Amino acid sequence: MRFQSSLKGSLSVAVGLLSVAAIPRSAEARVTRFVVEERVPFAVGVEWGTAGPYERLKGTAYMEVNPRDPLNAVIVNLDKAPRNARGWWSSAPRSSS
Repeated sequence: MRFQSSLKGSLSVAVGLLSVAAIPRSAEARVTRFVVEERVPFAVGVEWGTAGPYERLKGTAYMEVNPRDPLNAVIVNLDKAPRNARGWWSSAPRSSS
């Protein structure tokens, strides 16, 4: 009886640890700033309830990626890219979301 209780406890701990290990982790990247350069109506300015009309924003998104994060290791040559003062790689690709 005592053995069964111990076995159930160990099994519960093992299942818990496996569950935590199975949770997918995402690599860390950030948008640090977004500069809106142009606003254009979306869907010809149709109103959407209390939200009003949607807009398409065109601009520049400034991003950072942590090169020390193991999940970012798939990014080719990230280890050779220049880094900012925080030690992260930063970029400002053109965006049109």
